[in-house]
Amino acid sequence: MTSHQYSQQGVRANGAAKFKKVLTGSLIGLAVLASLPAAHAAGSTTIAFESPTLLGGLAAGESFIESGYKMTAIDPYGGDGGVGVAQMDSTCALDCPLGNNSHYYLAINDGMLNFARVDGLAFKLNSFDAAFTAPLPQSNPGVSFGRITLTGIAHGATLSASYELPGQGADNRFHFANFLVNSGVFAQTAFDSLTIGSCVYTGSGNACAPTDNLAQFSLDNVNVSAVPEPGSWAMLALGLAAIGALTRRRAR
Repeated sequence: MTSHQYSQQGVRANGAAKFKKVLTGSLIGLAVLASLPAAHAAGSTTIAFESPTLLGGLAAGESFIESGYKMTAIDPYGGDGGVGVAQMDSTCALDCPLGNNSHYYLAINDGMLNFARVDGLAFKLNSFDAAFTAPLPQSNPGVSFGRITLTGIAHGATLSASYELPGQGADNRFHFANFLVNSGVFAQTAFDSLTIGSCVYTGSGNACAPTDNLAQFSLDNVNVSAVPEPGSWAMLALGLAAIGALTRRRAR
């Protein structure tokens, strides 16, 4: 075999090695790209209740979809609980809260709202805006009427939390307040579904329960984060590790 033939074999071998590296890098890149949608789902999204479906109001059992979440109106007490969407102006027939310039979700007659991901992924609740909504104008500045209630289902287990709704301001009106879910077990738990409701304080002030269709609340800007399945994270980590190893090998 001549030196020219040896040289050609060397060129072919070197070219094959380079092609193999490029092919390997491409396959790894594709694997990482395939896992990116699942990783992106971990980013937070804010449900602002701007869906046209809500403009006409919902009855118990009806649902709508916004930002990848399916929300269903619930009347857990079998009465005339219902929901609707109102604005901050005088079109609201109840003593609706101020401090919101857009549409928001109005739960009336002890109604509740259930959240679930359309794609079936678990999710965490980060924050939300809420206010008490009285059925008739009240005049009790500074007095809290009740609490917003959170009930989450995670792998068949139920976890609950609640936050006190602010009372009326000096103007005798209720106002939206922001609630951060950033501490405790509830904030760390990824739920399969979440139900938001409210309750009112009893006469003694030491208990909170739905009472005579008075537990009404307004809700807006619900910030949630989808939690990818463990397999998605593993796939992404494996792809990134492989790319790192290939880069180090090329450097050597």
